[in-house]
Amino acid sequence: MQKDSEFAGLFNHFVTKSTEVAILKRLRGYTATRTESFDVPEPTVLSLINTVFPFGMLAAGIVLGFGIALVEFCTYRHRMSACCGSIKIVNR
Repeated sequence: MQKDSEFAGLFNHFVTKSTEVAILKRLRGYTATRTESFDVPEPTVLSLINTVFPFGMLAAGIVLGFGIALVEFCTYRHRMSACCGSIKIVNR
C-alpha cells in the first residue's frame, strides 16, 4: 500500500484490531491441505481423428447448402422461363 494512500489509516485500524484478537496469529499458522479427489481423467491430446469429424460435418453442411441453393436457382429459372417465356423485352 502506498504511504500517502487515503485508505492507509483504515487499513492500519483493521490490522490493529485483528492483532488484538489474535486473528493474524491464527492465520499465520493456518495451512490449507487438499484432500479432495474428483476422479476426473486427464484430458487427451487432440489428434487427427478427433478433429476430422467436426470439420467434416461442417464441410458436408456447406456442400449441402450449396447444392440446395443450386437446385433452388435452377428450379426458379425453369419456372420463370415456363410462365414468362412468351414475354419479350424490347430495347428501344
